[in-house]
Amino acid sequence: IPQYLRFKNRVVIKGCIDVFKLDVPPNNTASTPLPGWKILVKRANGSVAASGYTDANGSVRFENLWPGPYTVVEERRPGWAPVTPTGYTVNVAGGEDCQTVTFFNEQDAGYCIVGRKIDTNGKVGIPGWKITVTPLDKGGALPTNGTEDNGSAYVYTDGLGQYKFEFPRNDYRVPNALYKVCEEQKAGWLPHTSLCYTVRLPHEPGACVKTWDFENQQVGHWESVVYGRPSSSTSCNYTHTVQPGESLCGIGSAYGVSCSSMFSANPWVYNQPNHYVYTGQQVCVP
Repeated sequence: IPQYLRFKNRVVIKGCIDVFKLDVPPNNTASTPLPGWKILVKRANGSVAASGYTDANGSVRFENLWPGPYTVVEERRPGWAPVTPTGYTVNVAGGEDCQTVTFFNEQDAGYCIVGRKIDTNGKVGIPGWKITVTPLDKGGALPTNGTEDNGSAYVYTDGLGQYKFEFPRNDYRVPNALYKVCEEQKAGWLPHTSLCYTVRLPHEPGACVKTWDFENQQVGHWESVVYGRPSSSTSCNYTHTVQPGESLCGIGSAYGVSCSSMFSANPWVYNQPNHYVYTGQQVCVP
């Protein structure tokens, strides 16, 4: 009697993954596709099952994937910060719609310098204060948002006393460049911090470089000082003879004493032009 054997096979339907790459737009406007972004699809053991680049629509499809779990990973790029996770795990099933993964990124702050101008009383921001930046490297680049003025550029503090200098991303002079940031001096205001700070931009674009606050106090708002003599609560731990090139705040910094404490201990400095100290004078270091 003949025997019959019947072999049965089942067609395995493979699956797919659709990946979309978009930016995070400013001011809640429409997202923009990001083309040319590399995407990897990895198996559970870490090996790469597929790779590709997003097209002009910011999308790429991976087809003919065996059913099972995969991790979809986007590349990291300088100048872009991920807003969503940089990798997602999806489970591919045959015969179903493609799994969808969407990555969002936003451009970082680029090259920039930020800071504040504050009042000593209450530490509140002072608006409308002129802040100037000057490149210390020969032929250095100026910020894109400042008003140029004889090799420098300036902006004014906003309603919160904040200021920002933005520099171009596509200028070879910007990475690692050195700048001097200075505040203007106004009549009726006493500086409690240095009038200028030196700032170096990073090698790669990223978070803004933050300067120390510029701090001032209005004349007549100094309750602890009687002009012409130190307050009764002030005593000198050291007496320092001013050397060429030194400033009152710089002397205090060398001793670990704040600028405001140095002015409090030496109120006679307010009677000198621009509140400068001069070589040979003696100052009290509290």
